[in-house]
Amino acid sequence: MPSEREHPPQADPAQPDEYPTLLDRVRGRDDPFLDTMPEAMGDVDQRFKELERLPAADDALASHGQAPYTAPEAPRERRYQPDASGQLPWKVLAVLLFALALAAFIGAFTAWRLTAEAPATAVNERVVNQLTEVDRYLDLHEQEIREAEPDDSGLVALPTFPLQVALSGEEARGLPREEMTGLIVQRGAQASYDRGVQAYGTDASLFEDFTAPGLVRVGIEFMHDSTHDRMLLLTVVAGVFMLGFATIVVILSHGAGRLTALGSGVAIAGVISLVLSFVARALFDSAASGDDDAVAVGLRAVAHDVIDVFTRNSLIFLVAGVATLVLGVLVAINGRRRGDQVDRLHTTPASPDS
Repeated sequence: MPSEREHPPQADPAQPDEYPTLLDRVRGRDDPFLDTMPEAMGDVDQRFKELERLPAADDALASHGQAPYTAPEAPRERRYQPDASGQLPWKVLAVLLFALALAAFIGAFTAWRLTAEAPATAVNERVVNQLTEVDRYLDLHEQEIREAEPDDSGLVALPTFPLQVALSGEEARGLPREEMTGLIVQRGAQASYDRGVQAYGTDASLFEDFTAPGLVRVGIEFMHDSTHDRMLLLTVVAGVFMLGFATIVVILSHGAGRLTALGSGVAIAGVISLVLSFVARALFDSAASGDDDAVAVGLRAVAHDVIDVFTRNSLIFLVAGVATLVLGVLVAINGRRRGDQVDRLHTTPASPDS
């Protein structure tokens, strides 16, 4: 039996030399839908032929030392893009509201920490020591206190002392002078923390001797138990608003713009808090100007120490905000530089000799 290698199969003369095109294959069918679309089918067939010729064209270019044709890529989306101009006013407003909420949070949180029992009592001890001059008071009444008989509750009241403080009979008779002084100051500070100005009774003379009695009253009422509770509530409310506005800032920003926007808000909040602390210090100094006695100087030092806590926290947030802002700017500059390099690589045409 002869093999196919010796006698290859002959082509059927009924078949065309070329493979029938798509249009040739559908022309003989009895389909009214296809018969009405010869032009469309011819166009599709032409497209197929063009696609079939592309590899041959690439081979011809390669044989002449030219690179095959490559369609240009679509423009790449920049990772670091400037914010849309239409969102800029809303973004600025969100940053300002975020800064105000953060400034309120800084003040409320600092006040909440200061008015806790331990730090507030420490401040009140200094205030009580300055206002009542316990050492001078004991110089006049120590002997009277030691000889006084306890009342029915076993306590010895301190005569003419502005604060409602009492000692037990054993404390009045047996405590050394230094320990008695410290105990009176400690109990007076605790009474001031628990009751505010009311702990001083009806004696208002110690406020009248100071040229800024209103500020003294405000300071005593500030270092109060109820102030601590109010500052906690204000801290929570300010924190909620701060987080809400920060979220809006992040949504309205893109890429490194988030860092710059948040950093700007934190820096602005630090500036606001810092200015307010300077204003409070200046107001107290102006109200207490002209008083150079020991009481006024001591109270001014206490007020400065309290205000310095607000100033220090404001500076911390200011530095943190500026650092975040600078970091965002550097990231944005680096991103734009890398984006420009990528754009140049994708837009520069290939050399004909390559």
